[in-house]
Amino acid sequence: MRFHAFRRYISRNANGHRAFSTLLILILVVGFLANFPFNSGEDVNNARTNYLSPDRNDFWGGFAPFFYSLIPNSAFNSNIVYAVLYLILIGFGSLGVHTFLINHASNYRVLHQSIILFLTLLTSLFVLQFSRDGTLLAFVWASLGLALWSYQEKMRAAWLILAFSLYVLGLSFRPWLGLISVPLVVFLIYRLKINRKLTYLRLLISTLGILALIFSPILIDRTFVKITHMESAYPQQQVMIMDASALACLSANSTTVKNSLEVLNLISNRKYLNTEGLCSYFYPQSWASVVFYNKTGAAEPNPIRMILPSEQDTYVRFKEEWIKLILSNPKQYVQTKLMLSSQLLLAGDSRGPQDHFLKDILSSPLNILRDLRLFSVLPFGLLLLLINRIRRNSTSIMETISVQVFYFFGVFSIAVAFIGDNQRYLIPVSLLAALLSIVQDHKFEKAA
Repeated sequence: MRFHAFRRYISRNANGHRAFSTLLILILVVGFLANFPFNSGEDVNNARTNYLSPDRNDFWGGFAPFFYSLIPNSAFNSNIVYAVLYLILIGFGSLGVHTFLINHASNYRVLHQSIILFLTLLTSLFVLQFSRDGTLLAFVWASLGLALWSYQEKMRAAWLILAFSLYVLGLSFRPWLGLISVPLVVFLIYRLKINRKLTYLRLLISTLGILALIFSPILIDRTFVKITHMESAYPQQQVMIMDASALACLSANSTTVKNSLEVLNLISNRKYLNTEGLCSYFYPQSWASVVFYNKTGAAEPNPIRMILPSEQDTYVRFKEEWIKLILSNPKQYVQTKLMLSSQLLLAGDSRGPQDHFLKDILSSPLNILRDLRLFSVLPFGLLLLLINRIRRNSTSIMETISVQVFYFFGVFSIAVAFIGDNQRYLIPVSLLAALLSIVQDHKFEKAA
């Protein structure tokens, strides 16, 4: 009875717009209160501090440090301003998705609204924990909502340009995720029925659009490195150190182990690096174990050091030797990479414990899911497949495939650039894939 009363209430309020907007605002307020006062994540703090220092570098990217330094951290906490901006982006994104769905006469309108609101809650809770992944999610969430909104506005160029801009800015925080643009564009083409008159010109425009979405974030990131005069700190060395250390400590091939140690010896704190000196520090869950963590209690420094911005020659040589190591040991490399990235199946987490009862209660929806590892590849991937299996006769095959490929490309990008098993890396692509699943066309839900 209560459910039917709630459904009648939704229907009476201008097709649910007023009630949805009210609930949306309440949920965004919950996200705000659950994280207030705000504490920026390690990468955000480091990016901001680095940008404001005289020796700024691109270790945390080019665009991200600039963005996090736009608002001075004065008496009026800059994190509050960023939090409000993120909530506005999330709110407009969810409202755009809701407007699109409500105008398609779904018989399951209340269910879809409820799921959108729940996803909005999870998104706001995650984004306001302040990380580059959260910032990416806020921008991309808004871009998807505006892209769908533009369909209601007869594909007006202004909305599309704004959606495109927000998407590119979002991916500029993690430029190597650009591959997800391919299935996303395919999904939108089919969902918005742009493919009805697929001409060579439209195919060319779509291809150019996909290329722009893939490479624009990289271009923006590198452009800000140049115009803000950042030194190169070679952030990609994290992946290289992880790869070479894993090959040295996990490979069963003695030649591969020997070659890996020779590569790492270029940046070693030891005169002669051996497996005992390296692997006693190596921890498969994080690249930083051999550089920063010292769990052995030894007085000597960790076996590997970071390449400094001033050591360009060292980095160039290390990169060349890393590439040679991979090319000369392809089978061992793939096996090790699979072994490392398999941790994403039930990924770990780096969130700290809450020390406030109310915040703990308000954050519980996200915290419970994270503690259960439900954003990891295995449970979330299976859930996505199960949902698509149940709805196989009522959804567009191409849209279903696009959502699955979107998620796979995101996971693949994270796996290739694997530096740790942190579940945080998977949350944005998971929530976005869930949102696309809701937006999918459900043929049996069309009203008469």
